[in-house]
Amino acid sequence: MKNLLISLLMGIILGGGGVWYFLERDRAPGLQGIDQRAEAVRRNIDETAAAAAARARELFGAKLEALELDPAEIQEEMIRTGQVVRRKAREFGQAVAEAAADARITTEIKAALLRDPELSAWDVSVTTTDGHVILSGDVTSTEQVGRAILLSYETPGVREVTSVLQVEETG
Repeated sequence: MKNLLISLLMGIILGGGGVWYFLERDRAPGLQGIDQRAEAVRRNIDETAAAAAARARELFGAKLEALELDPAEIQEEMIRTGQVVRRKAREFGQAVAEAAADARITTEIKAALLRDPELSAWDVSVTTTDGHVILSGDVTSTEQVGRAILLSYETPGVREVTSVLQVEETG
């Protein structure tokens, strides 16, 4: 009797599971057409890879052209100079960016000197190279030297401040 009840219960569970499976299979796309979808994805990947490879060849060719690395140009340069030299434009761009940053620093320091009531922007020269600021000119006290250094040092981008300001005592 016990085995009969267990068998009946197992039959109900398996039957319910089977009914659920067949009902859900009809609602969801399931495995039908998975081969077609996989093939479409594979084709899409192949097309994308081919397009990426073509673009990479195109970019590589453009870089060769930009650096004047055409075989004929290389041969002509080797005949003319005995060597082939190319510098990265990035180094040039970095030098330009640093010069612009130095000009900005100098301008900001001069503006700060103009705003300061105790300093004369006309009497203090500011030179900036790679974030190194040099202050020169004439001031009337050592306190003004300290103020000029502080104004310079607080400017963003300043790495170092050197003062060669001369104190001219006024009588």
